[in-house]
Amino acid sequence: MTTGFAAAGLGHRYGIRWVLRALSGHAPPGTAWVLLGESGAGKSTAAAALAGRLRPTAGTATFDAAPVDRRRVGWVRQDPGAVLDPRWPVGRSLLEAARGHRRTALAALDRVRLDADTVWTRRPDTLSGGQRQRAGLAWALAAGPAGLVLDEPTSALDAPLRQAVAATLKDLKASGMPLVIATHDAALARAVGDTVTLLYGGWPVEAGPAARVFAAPHHPYTAAWLLAVPRPDRPPRPVWLRPALPAPQGCALVRRCPFARPRCRADPPPWRTVGPGHYVRCHFA
Repeated sequence: MTTGFAAAGLGHRYGIRWVLRALSGHAPPGTAWVLLGESGAGKSTAAAALAGRLRPTAGTATFDAAPVDRRRVGWVRQDPGAVLDPRWPVGRSLLEAARGHRRTALAALDRVRLDADTVWTRRPDTLSGGQRQRAGLAWALAAGPAGLVLDEPTSALDAPLRQAVAATLKDLKASGMPLVIATHDAALARAVGDTVTLLYGGWPVEAGPAARVFAAPHHPYTAAWLLAVPRPDRPPRPVWLRPALPAPQGCALVRRCPFARPRCRADPPPWRTVGPGHYVRCHFA
């Protein structure tokens, strides 16, 4: 029996347009599964399905080997502060999430490293971006979830605040909570992820243990995408990534990949094993 989060063949479409296809993976207790990719990759749709906020068109999303129960899974959206009622002090929103248990609400603030004396009586619009982000996370935790799904938890934050959020997520993992994190932040994925799936055009293109994927990516898109991401030890490097829509047939990346061959235009690439728990979707990786 697989405990924690699991997806098997997960897919979703809006009308005739598929935005997510064939996603599989899992996050056992005390681990984080990171869904990594650029805008439009399908990671937010996958996160919503794993949080039980969206019914997928294909495949399954489960928590503790059962259909996702929204009462057991916390959902932190791209603007987590949006869950806080703008008319109320933060403390009142937290008490509502904690069903009136003040100690639980205070414990949630402590878990995200926010001082109750600083934020309890303040409205959300008076908080800094980092405080608002962490207060929204505290709101999700105050409900007592057994697992947590986060969509872009470090968006629009500067480096020190991203590090603070990463530290909070590590603490949650250490407590045994399973996490699913949808993000474009490769630094967060490196810091927190146990497994990572890189998505493009709705397709998973590479997946595996985070350390292995980052150290030795097999898919040309993964390698190029990681080089293009700024890191403290080096500036971003010019790579072959260029604007183009995913191709409607064959490999989704055929319009962007300089290594594409005729087979890539004709046949969808298979999901191949390239190492222990390491998979790639490419004919020639």
